[in-house]
Amino acid sequence: MRLVLVPQHVTTTSAKIWCGIFGSVNQPPNGSVQSGAHTWPLPATAWQVVDVAGRLPADARTIWTQRLTLTSLQPGAAYALRATVGAATAQARTRTLPRTLPRALEKPWTLWLGSCFAWYQDQAGLAGLNTRNLPAYYQPDMTIFCGDQVYLDNPWYEVLPRDPGRLSARLLDKYVNTWTQGDTSTGFSTLLADGATCLLADDHEFWNNHPNWSPLLLSRSAAERSEWAAIAASLYQSFQAASPAPPTASMRFSVGPLDVFLADTRFGREEGDRNFMTPAALAELQQWLEGGPIDRPGLLVMGAPLFTEPTNWFSAKFADRSLANYAQYAPLTESVLQSRRALLLLAGDIHFGRLAATQLPSGLPFTELIASPLALVDKSVGGSFVRAPERFPARAGAQPRLRVDTIPWAPPEGGLTVDHFVTLGFTQTDQSVNVRATAWAIAQRSPHHPIQQGTYSITLPRRAP
Repeated sequence: MRLVLVPQHVTTTSAKIWCGIFGSVNQPPNGSVQSGAHTWPLPATAWQVVDVAGRLPADARTIWTQRLTLTSLQPGAAYALRATVGAATAQARTRTLPRTLPRALEKPWTLWLGSCFAWYQDQAGLAGLNTRNLPAYYQPDMTIFCGDQVYLDNPWYEVLPRDPGRLSARLLDKYVNTWTQGDTSTGFSTLLADGATCLLADDHEFWNNHPNWSPLLLSRSAAERSEWAAIAASLYQSFQAASPAPPTASMRFSVGPLDVFLADTRFGREEGDRNFMTPAALAELQQWLEGGPIDRPGLLVMGAPLFTEPTNWFSAKFADRSLANYAQYAPLTESVLQSRRALLLLAGDIHFGRLAATQLPSGLPFTELIASPLALVDKSVGGSFVRAPERFPARAGAQPRLRVDTIPWAPPEGGLTVDHFVTLGFTQTDQSVNVRATAWAIAQRSPHHPIQQGTYSITLPRRAP
């Protein structure tokens, strides 16, 4: 029996903790989470078996979860957590949100950003080990995964069963292999246990190009794809969701003058080329973009980039669509153009890292940073870099199209094509929020210290230019 802890959403005074027991046919006993002199119970009655909405065969129901909220915590404080359930133990670390961002000479509030992790391409657990080996100055306070934490539809040559019960068991195995990978210093489990963790879904939480048709599901009927999607959604809710709220809901919080918005663009996506968000979620995001005050820069996190162009018919049908293929791209980018505050967008998905920027009509900057992949799923879909389109948005609207500059901050050609992640250190002055972005390649050889590929300073003004 193995116990795994994943610190998730935090506020200035609380932290949500996901707890998972792997390998128990019986309901786990009472347990507890401790930090210093504080103890929080894990009641036996609160354990919920992962049964994939009743589909999972009885002999495969060996994983149990519960979510715990730690309260009465101190702002900006680090907490070393130790959990005990029966003979199983686990450790994790989390940090509450600070009331405000640090000043220039203080250690920054640091985010870790990554996406696209195929566990079987990193069986040595190097992504977790490299992150653990970061210099102390770059150790993250919060970890953001912006999609494809699992590849339910890969490897491409795998033959998966059609029976819903057996399919549920096989897709569940992919989560188990990812969430339990490694030990206390290696593997994806180390990434999950270190800092407050935010997880967004992208297509491979379902299948490539979800919810649209994919060649990887060529032989499956519409009803079978619908069953697959329901299984995938149930597994996401069991493992990745921070709360029972619908996964289409946004996550919002603030750190001092910085407003943060994590937007779902996968669960709200509809088959076809119209919507990648629910209309309500899009309206909320538009209001956040257009209504934010100038002295509060915005940090937006999405699964895929906005500096993009529509893919052609063949790619949209047989490979993947970009956000620009959807009708909602126009109103969303129109709201970006109308924003009255500086914006930084974090994204993943496209299997290379990139940094690009434009100047909004307000005169304030809009910068986009992509970190992908963390562990490339297949060499056939990586290894090349594409500059950002020269104009934003992809299609002309009421606002003028803007020039976009791809920033040469890391090799080759200013992008990253190797397995990597990015750290972002945030500080503030009275005039701006300042961000130091650093790209790290995963070191494949001992002693596995991540290799700094490039660094770039991003200024998000809090005043009109």
